Amino acid sequence: MPKAVPVKTPTSEPRGNIATTVADRLSQELIIALVGPVGSGVSTAAKYIDEILTQDFDYEVAPIIRPSEIIRSEAHRINITKLPNPNDLSVYIDEMQSAGNDLRKKFGPDYLAEKAVESIWSFRKDKGGIAEE
Repeated sequence: MPKAVPVKTPTSEPRGNIATTVADRLSQELIIALVGPVGSGVSTAAKYIDEILTQDFDYEVAPIIRPSEIIRSEAHRINITKLPNPNDLSVYIDEMQSAGNDLRKKFGPDYLAEKAVESIWSFRKDKGGIAEE
């Protein structure tokens, strides 16, 4: 079995939040990341990949992680209590990008990615995929 290769090597002391131990969460599991602008079909492609892996290969797939959901759940950390309604797309995009930028400014440029990894780690742990030490 091939060894996991770290994507990022820690270069500084942890910032004191749970999402700073990405290097400790390496595994042999497959992670698929899709990136694209709003309306580009990334969500649709993610759903198709989920269906294929689940139905054709009997994989237990982690829930799809959307940066917008992370921004919504973490907005209180930058004193944002109300985010815009997605129905007004131009306002929604501007305010969500600003909130994401503020989160990265306060907690580091990898913050949203680290929260995504934290979510995957939690899923793996709940499914028994992580041995307790």
